[in-house]
Amino acid sequence: MKQAAQALGAVLRNGDLRRAETAFALFVAAELGSWVAILVYAYRQGGATEAGIVAAVQLVPAGILAPAFGAAADRFGGATTLVGGYALQCLTMAGTGAALVAGIPSSPIYVLAASAAASVTITRPAQAVVTPALARSPTELGAVNVLSGWIRATMAMAAPALVGVVLTLGGPGIAFLCAAGAMGAAAALAATLPRAPRSKSE
Repeated sequence: MKQAAQALGAVLRNGDLRRAETAFALFVAAELGSWVAILVYAYRQGGATEAGIVAAVQLVPAGILAPAFGAAADRFGGATTLVGGYALQCLTMAGTGAALVAGIPSSPIYVLAASAAASVTITRPAQAVVTPALARSPTELGAVNVLSGWIRATMAMAAPALVGVVLTLGGPGIAFLCAAGAMGAAAALAATLPRAPRSKSE
C-alpha cells in the first residue's frame, strides 16, 4: 500500500502527467455522459426500439474510423492528436447540445451525436502514445497506467449519476453542452503538454 501511494505521488508531482490525466478524466466523464444523454433522448422519442437503433448508429461510424484515428497519433504525435481530438469532441458535442436545445428534428440530432461518438475514438490511442513519453521513470509509467484504470472505473459510476442530475434539471441538450465544456477544458490542458516529433514513417 505504501509503495502504491509513493508511485501515485510520483505521478501527481509530474505536472505533465497530472494535466494529461486530468484531461483524460474530463474526457471519460464527457464520453459516458453524452452516451447516456443521447440514449435518454432517443428513448423519449421512440422508446426502447429507437434507443437501440441509435446505440447502433453511434457505434458503427466510431468502429469504422477508429483505426484511422489510431494511425493519426503515430503520425502527428500523441499530444497534438489529443488537442485536436479534444477540440473536435468539444465542437461536435456543442453542436449536438445546441441542436437539442433548439428542438430541431431528431434525425439531424442523431447524425450530430454519431459524429461526437466517432470523435471520442481519437483519445485512447493518443493517450497511449502520450503517457509513456511524459513518464520520467518506469515507476511513473506503471503508476499512471493504474491511475488511468482508476479514472475509468470511478467515472463509470460517477458520470452516469452526474448526467442523471443534469438530465433532471436541464435535459439532454444541457448535458451535451456540459460535456462540450469539459472537452474544452481538456483541450486547454492538453495544449500545455510537450510535443513529440512527428513519426519518421510519414
